[in-house]
Amino acid sequence: MFSLRISCPWLVLRRHFRNALIYFSVVEDVGNIVECDSSSDSTLLPSESGRGSKLENKMKEQDWEDEKMNEARNLKIISDELKAKRCPLFGGKYCDRLPKDIRKKAGALEARLDSLISGSVTAPFRSDTRDEVRLLIAQGLTTATFKDKMKKYNFSLKCNAVWSADAIAYRCNTCAFNPCMSLCSSCFKNSNHDGHDFNRFFSQAGGACDCGNVDVLKESGFCFRHGPNARRPPIPSPNIVSLGEFIIPKLFVRLFLSFRGWAKQYNACKDGSSKESFSNHIVDRTCILIELIQELVDYGGPIRDVIIRNLLDPQLYHDLNKRNADDDIRDHDRSPDFSLDWRTRGLFLEDLQSLKPIVNSSQTDACYKPECLLDELVFWMVRLIFPQILINLCLSLLSDVSYRDVFARRFFSLYLCIAEILVDLSKYEGDSVIYAVGSRIIHISIQILSSEAQCLKLDDEINLKDKIISSAYGVLRTSVQKSTITQACEYFYENIPPPTNNDKLFKWLVYSVGDANQPLRKASYWALVNDLQNLLAHGEIARRFFRDQKSMRNYTALIAPMQGMNLNYRILVGNHLEYDITHSYQFAFHLEWEVSALNMFNTLTALTVETDCMNIYFLEWKNVLEEWFNAIGLTKNDICVQPYCVSYHIPLHRHISAGVLRCMELPEFISCLDILVKDEEFLRKALFHPLRIQVCRAETSAGMWARNGNAARNQSFYYAQTNYNSAFMDCDITLIRFVACFVDTEWFTKVVTTAFYLDDCLALCGFLTNDIVLPQKRRIVIRREWVDFLVDGILRLLLDVVIVRWGMHGNVLNNLENEIVAALAISDLTHSKLKAAIPERGNRPLVDDKTFDNILEKLAVYCEPDQGSHIEQGVYMLTVESWQTLFDPVFCRMRTTTQREYNDALMRAENIERSLPKHSTLIRTGDHLWIPYRLYSFDNIWTARSARFLIAPSFFGLLHKILYTYVEHQQLNEAIFQTTVYFLTLMVKFVASEQFLCFTAEKWKLPLYVQEILNSQKNPVSAILTMFTDSTNIGEMQMPSIITLLLKYLRRMNDENAISAEHDQLLAQYISKQLNRDPLLLDFTSGYAIDYIGRLFCLLQRNCEEVRKILDQFINEHQIEMLKSNKSQEKCGSDSSAKMAHRSAAKRRQEALLAAHQKKSAVLMKKLMAMEGLTETQMDAMGTAENSPVRHYRCPICNDTTTSTLAHPVGLMSRIVVNYGSFSFTCSFVFL
Repeated sequence: MFSLRISCPWLVLRRHFRNALIYFSVVEDVGNIVECDSSSDSTLLPSESGRGSKLENKMKEQDWEDEKMNEARNLKIISDELKAKRCPLFGGKYCDRLPKDIRKKAGALEARLDSLISGSVTAPFRSDTRDEVRLLIAQGLTTATFKDKMKKYNFSLKCNAVWSADAIAYRCNTCAFNPCMSLCSSCFKNSNHDGHDFNRFFSQAGGACDCGNVDVLKESGFCFRHGPNARRPPIPSPNIVSLGEFIIPKLFVRLFLSFRGWAKQYNACKDGSSKESFSNHIVDRTCILIELIQELVDYGGPIRDVIIRNLLDPQLYHDLNKRNADDDIRDHDRSPDFSLDWRTRGLFLEDLQSLKPIVNSSQTDACYKPECLLDELVFWMVRLIFPQILINLCLSLLSDVSYRDVFARRFFSLYLCIAEILVDLSKYEGDSVIYAVGSRIIHISIQILSSEAQCLKLDDEINLKDKIISSAYGVLRTSVQKSTITQACEYFYENIPPPTNNDKLFKWLVYSVGDANQPLRKASYWALVNDLQNLLAHGEIARRFFRDQKSMRNYTALIAPMQGMNLNYRILVGNHLEYDITHSYQFAFHLEWEVSALNMFNTLTALTVETDCMNIYFLEWKNVLEEWFNAIGLTKNDICVQPYCVSYHIPLHRHISAGVLRCMELPEFISCLDILVKDEEFLRKALFHPLRIQVCRAETSAGMWARNGNAARNQSFYYAQTNYNSAFMDCDITLIRFVACFVDTEWFTKVVTTAFYLDDCLALCGFLTNDIVLPQKRRIVIRREWVDFLVDGILRLLLDVVIVRWGMHGNVLNNLENEIVAALAISDLTHSKLKAAIPERGNRPLVDDKTFDNILEKLAVYCEPDQGSHIEQGVYMLTVESWQTLFDPVFCRMRTTTQREYNDALMRAENIERSLPKHSTLIRTGDHLWIPYRLYSFDNIWTARSARFLIAPSFFGLLHKILYTYVEHQQLNEAIFQTTVYFLTLMVKFVASEQFLCFTAEKWKLPLYVQEILNSQKNPVSAILTMFTDSTNIGEMQMPSIITLLLKYLRRMNDENAISAEHDQLLAQYISKQLNRDPLLLDFTSGYAIDYIGRLFCLLQRNCEEVRKILDQFINEHQIEMLKSNKSQEKCGSDSSAKMAHRSAAKRRQEALLAAHQKKSAVLMKKLMAMEGLTETQMDAMGTAENSPVRHYRCPICNDTTTSTLAHPVGLMSRIVVNYGSFSFTCSFVFL
C-alpha cells in the first residue's frame, strides 16, 4: 500500500491537493459559481428601465417561492425514498449496500444541498440562502403552515424556554426542591401557585425554565403542558420531516467549518484583538445560520427531535469525519464532499489543543475527543468563550433526557479548561467582560447542577466534585504568598511584615489579595465557586463528599490558603497610612464567604443522622488545623499570640465551629464531639486566634489602630455585618464558648485576660502587675484612654460566651425571634430591610416567608407611612411587650456593627421604660436608667458548662478589681460598672442553679479552689458566695469586700464625696424592700442602680449566710438611727426658731468680713498697677501660668503628643492678606 502511494502519478497528486484547497483558497469562487448555477432558473429578470413596480416584485417573489416549494416537494419524494431504503444521511452515494439508482438519487440530493449551503466559510451566511433552506425544510408548505404543523405535534416533558440576563422570571419556594429553580412567565401563569411563597425577579445571569423537571420542582407546580401528566399530541408520521433530516447535518457542517482554524487565525491576527473580541467576530459571521437552527428548534415537535438525533448520532459524525487524504488520492475521480474530513482535521486538532486544563493530573483528558456533532458544538461554545447565541441554542434542547446527559457530560469534561480561560481573561480583560463571561457560564451550569439526580450521574461518570473543586483551586492559587504569622520569639513583637526567606519559620502559603492576584481581584473565580455552591447544596452529593477522602482533601486544600490571609500589622509610630484604594479586605471577606462559608453551611445542613460523615468532618478539619498550628510554631505552653498583627480570616477554625453548632442542633451528633473534647491541648490552641480577633475589635474601638486608616475599622465593621456575621463572628464566639466548656477555667481566664492586656490596664489604674511572663515582655497598653475600651471588650466577649444561647435543637423559631427583636431594637425597619437584617446560613433561608411574617406579627406592629409628597414604605416597630420581655442588650450588641447603633438601641429601650410607671427615686440627678440586663437560667447542661469560669477565683478577682477601681477611684466608665454588677449577679444565679449541684459530682470540671470548698463544706453554695464578703490584699493595697464596695457606692449616690445619715436611712429602706422581692420575678428588672444592685443583694441574701448577716446588720443599724433621729427632731422642735436666728446673724457677720477684705485687696492692686504703669486691660491679658520654652501638640486622630523643636517645628503658620479697601490686615492660621 505504501509503495502504491509512492507510485501515483504527480498529476493525480496535484489534482487532489487542489481539491483539498477548495475550502481555503478558492472555495469562495467555487461557492459563488455553484450558487449561480443552482439559482439561475429562479433569478429575477430586471426590467428594461431598471425600475419595477412593487406589484411586479411581489409577483416575482411569489413565483420564486412557488418554484422553491415545488422543488422541495420533489426533494421530499426523494428523501422519503432514501429513508425507506435506510440510506445514511451523509455519503449515501458511496454506500455499497444501496442499489445504484438509490445511490444516484442520494448523490443528486447531496449535490443540491451542497450547492445551496456550502460557500466561503470566511464570509457571512447569506439571508437569501437562509430563506431558501427554510422553504426546503418546509417540504412544499409555506413556512407558517409548516410551523403550525410542528406545533401540532410538539411535546416535551420539560419546558424549553431560555432567557438571557435581566429577563423576568418566577421562583416558587413552596414547590421548589432547589432554591435555584425558575419558571418562565407562561408556565408560571398556567400553573397553580395560589397561596405559595413565590417571587418575581430579574435573572442576573440568564436561565431556563424548569417546568416539568421532576428533579427540581414538585409536580403540583407544573403547568398543563409539561411533566409526566401533561397532555400528549398524536404520534406523527416517521417521514414527516424526512427532507430536513438530510439538510440539518449540512447546516452544522457549514457552522463548524466557519469555526475550524480558530487557533491559526487568532495567531495570525495582528490587530491586537483579545480572544473574546476575536471570537465574537467569528460568531457574528454565522449569526444568520445559528438563528436559522434556533428557529427550527423553536418550531418544536418532529423537527426538534430530528435536530437532537442528528446531534447525538455518532455514526453520522464518524461519516462526516472519516475521509482521509489517502482516500481522495485513491479515488481520484471523486469530487470533494462538503464535510468535516481531513481537509480541516489538522486545523481542528490545533483548536482542540488550544484549550489547556488549569490543573494537570493523571485523570485530566489529554485532548478532548468529540464523538458526535453535539460534542463539537459544546467545544466551540467553550472555545469561542461562550457566545450567548450558541448557549441559547444548546440550552433550548435540554428537555430531551438523552441530549441533556450527553451535553452535561461533555460540558463538565471541559470544566478544567474553562477555569484556564477565566484566568487567561483576567490578564487582559476588564471586570465587566469577566463578569459577563462568568454569567454566561452560570447560565449553562445552573441548568445542570440544579438537578441532584443529574449531579449524581455526572459524579459517577466523570467525578464531578473533583473537577469543580480542582478548577476553583486552580484559579485561586495563581497567586499565593508566605504567611508571616508565627510564634517565633524574634518576630513575636514585630509590627511590620518580616522577611520570609526562612522556610522553616514561614512555610504556610496564603492567597494573595493584592493587585498581583488578578483572578481574585477581578472575581474570575465567581462562576466556578457558584457552581460549587450549587453542587454541594444537594444532600446526597454532600454526603458523598464527606465519604470521599480525595474530595475532602482537595477541598481542604482549597480552603487552607485562606487561613491567615490579608494579615494586618498595627502601625505604632510615624505617619498615618494614606487612604487605601485597593480595599484588599473587601476581597478577602467576600472570598471566604463565597468559597468557604456558604459551602460549609450547605454541606453540614445535609447531615441529619450520618454520624460517620460528622466524624470524618471533624477529623479532617482537625488535622488540617493542627498542620497550621505546627506551621506557625504554636505550642501547648503558649498563652498568647502576636499582639501587633491580626487576620480576620481563620476558616479552618470556623469549620470546626460550624460542626459544633450542627451537633448542638441535632442530638444525634453529640457523641461526635468527643473527637474534640478528649483533646484539650487542641482546644487550647484553637482558642488563641478567634480570641485575638475579639481583642482587635476592642483595640480598634480604642483607637489603637488609628494610624492604619480606615482599613482596621472597616474590617471590624465587616466582621459584624449582617451579611457575614453568621459565618465569621458567630462561629468564632461559638468556638470560644465551646473551648470554655472543656478547658481548665483558670487557664481560660488567664489566657483571656492576657489577650486583652489586663495587666497593663490595671497597672495604669494603680494595681501592680501579676507574675505573667510574656515572651520578651513588653507593655502594649501605654495610654490611659485605651483602658476603658479594653476592659469593656473583655466583659463584652465573656457576656457573649455566657448569655448568647446555643442553637439547640428545636430553637429555630426562638432564634428568629431574637434576631427580629435585635434588628428592630436598633431602628424601625421596612419589611424588606428587616429580612435583609436576619443573618442566614447557607443558600436556604432560616424559615419560609409565611413563618417569618407570623412571628413578626407577634413581635411588632406595622406603622403606616406619612401621606406626604414622597412615596415611602411603612415600617415595623417593636411592641412594648417585646421590649419588656424579649429585648436582650447582650445579643443586641452582638448584632450591632458600631457603638452608636448599640447606644441608639439602649436609648430607645430607656424611652420605653420611662413611659411606664415611675421607678425608685433613690437616684442622682441626671441619672440614666441602667442597661436592662436580663437573668437567664443555667438549667441546660451546655449553658452551665460555658459559665464555669464565673466561679474561677481569678475571674472573681478581676471583677473585684474593676469594682474597686470604679467605686474608689472613679477611673472606669459606668457601663463597665453596670456590666460588672451583672456578672456578679450571674455568678450567684449559676451557683444556685441545679446544674451547678450536678457539677459537684464531677468536681474535675470545676476550679481547684471550688473543689476544696465542695470537699470541706456542708453548704457549698453558701461557702462559695462568701467570696463576696472577703477583703483582698494586693501588695500594700487592701480592697474592701464586694458587698462593702457596693454599699459604699449606694451610700454616695447623692453626693460623690460624702455620705449622709439621712441618705443611709433611706437606702436601708430600699434595700429592705429589694430583699423581700420574689426571686422568681428577678429575671426582668428595670430601673436604676438600686434596682440592679438590689437584685444582686436579694439573690445573695437567699443563698449566703454571711451576706445575709451583713445586709441585716446594715438595715438594722440605720433603722435604729432613723428612730433616734425622729425622736430628737420632736424634742428639739421648740428650739429650732432660736437656732435659725443665731445662724442668720453669724452668716451676716461672715459676709461683712469678706467684703472688707475684698475692698482692701482692690486698693492694694490699684497701687501696684500705678507703680508698674499697667492698665486694667493689660492686666486681664496677662497669663498667670509659668512660661515654657517647649510646646506640645496632640493629634486629634491618634492622640499622640508631639514636641515642637527647631529640628521638627510644629505650630501655627499665619498667612497675612492686606485688605486695601479698608487698609486692614486679614490673618488666617493653619495648624501644622
